[in-house]
Amino acid sequence: MFDEALLSGAEVAVVWASLRDWKPGAVVRGWSGVGLGVGLYVVQAGVLEVELGGKTWRVQPGEAFLVPTDLPRDRIETPQGAQWLSVGLRVQFHGRLNLAPLLGGPQLWTPSVPLAPLAAAIVAEWEDVGGPALVPSRRPKNATSRLIANGLATGVFGICWRDLRASSESATLTRLDAPLWLWQALQRIRREPSHDITQLCQQLSVSPAHLRRTFHRFLGQSPQSYLTEERLRAARQLLVTTDQTVAVIATEVGFESLSHFTRIFTQRYLHPPARYRQLLRSPGA
Repeated sequence: MFDEALLSGAEVAVVWASLRDWKPGAVVRGWSGVGLGVGLYVVQAGVLEVELGGKTWRVQPGEAFLVPTDLPRDRIETPQGAQWLSVGLRVQFHGRLNLAPLLGGPQLWTPSVPLAPLAAAIVAEWEDVGGPALVPSRRPKNATSRLIANGLATGVFGICWRDLRASSESATLTRLDAPLWLWQALQRIRREPSHDITQLCQQLSVSPAHLRRTFHRFLGQSPQSYLTEERLRAARQLLVTTDQTVAVIATEVGFESLSHFTRIFTQRYLHPPARYRQLLRSPGA
């Protein structure tokens, strides 16, 4: 149940993707860790050696190596040469909380489903834009390619989750250092965005001040800001999928003022609610 709640709010995005064909002896040293997420290395031919903190992993064809992206790599080398795929993933809960620690790492394993075809399909949607020969800079070919790559990455993350994920709820909370009531709060807000902060505090038995501190620590924003985002998301969904009036939708998702709803919806989506609905429902939208 807890895993389902996490996965229902997981958002996966590709932050890099490349196919590297390294000759014997190719090496990169002092590769700095960047960002919050995971890097996945899949070898198609040869052997890849990855050194972190004095320990070396040898990745062979059919295996996969996963490492948190904020860990610096001391050395990546191919003594006999190797062709390998490298994909970086950012995984967040509702676009905020980093879920990468749940996969642990570094991890070397044989995936239950071969990851090379999925990783290769992701790489195919990216293109070189310069940079050094061993580690070129790359980006999605276009917006459609980004969408396709992120969809494939969700499948990759699902396989990694199933293979590597610690199954207990206590392990989850320990790794994320997040209180259980925070997850409950996020789920309640998503299910019922019409609830206000006072109601939420009463249901969770936490003070408004403690709620604010915890949201800022783990999500980087206030509870009210997060609640407003979820209300706008819910309103957008209702505009697209129902024929309810804008006024009814505004009330249903928790806005007391139609004018206030219209103003912040327009700020977020660049069009007033009625016009936004019209644009999405027009032919060719």
